[in-house]
Amino acid sequence: MTTLERTFCHCSGIGPTTEVRLWQSSVQTWGDVLAGRAADVLSSGLAARLEMTIAESQIRMSREDARWFASVVPRSEHWRAADAFGQRVAFLDIETTGSFGEDLTTVVGIHDGERLHQFVRHENLRDWLDLITDRTLLVTFSGSSFDLPFLRREFGVPLDVLHIDLCPLLRRLGYKGGLKAVEQQLGVVRPDETAGLSGFDAVRLWFDWERNDNEQSLRTLLAYNAEDVLNMRHLLAFALERMRERLWGV
Repeated sequence: MTTLERTFCHCSGIGPTTEVRLWQSSVQTWGDVLAGRAADVLSSGLAARLEMTIAESQIRMSREDARWFASVVPRSEHWRAADAFGQRVAFLDIETTGSFGEDLTTVVGIHDGERLHQFVRHENLRDWLDLITDRTLLVTFSGSSFDLPFLRREFGVPLDVLHIDLCPLLRRLGYKGGLKAVEQQLGVVRPDETAGLSGFDAVRLWFDWERNDNEQSLRTLLAYNAEDVLNMRHLLAFALERMRERLWGV
C-alpha cells in the first residue's frame, strides 16, 4: 500500500479537514472508497465525486502517469507520491554564476537513485536534459523558488512532473533555514573539503576555474554540489517517515 493510495486531497471538494475525517472513519484507502464506504461520511454528491476521482487515479497509477498526479495533487502534498513514483527519481541541485552579469547555470547535479551525475558548463551541461527526460519525480531543496524556475528559463523545459521541495516540507516539521542549516539541525556532517562553503563560494570557485583554469577550484565546486545532491536523499527519507507518522502514526 503506497502513501498515494491513502490520499484523497486531489479530489475537488476534499480539503485537509475532510481528508482527516475520512481517515478517522472507516475510509483509509482508495479501496475503501471504491467499496462505497465514503457515502457513510460524505454527502452523496461528494462521495460519488470521490469515487470517480479514485477510479481515475487507479487507472493513472497503472499507466505510471506521474504528470497527471502532478497536476491534480496539491504541490505541498507531492511527497505522498514518493513511494509510488520514486523508482525514477532525480535529486537535483544547480550552481550558477550568481548575479554577475547574465545569471547562467554552471553545474547541474543529479542523483538518479543509483548514482550521481554532474553536468558542467563548457563541457557537457546540456546532457542533463537527456537524463531528466524519463524521470517521474524531482526532489530539490528550495527548487520551487530557485532551481526549477531557473532551468525552465534557461533551457525552456517544462519540468512538470511530481516535485518534492524539501525546504517547505521540512519547515512543516519544524526544521527551518537553508540546506546547510537544516543539515546541522539533523546532525549531517559534511567532509572537510566542503564544510562551511556557501552559495557565494560556489560562484567564486566557478569563476576561479573559468578565468584562471584552476582545476582544484572545479573539483571543490563539484564536491560541494555533490554534497548538496547526496544529502537530499537522507533528508527525504527523514521527512517521509516523519510526515507519515504525523498523518497516520505509522
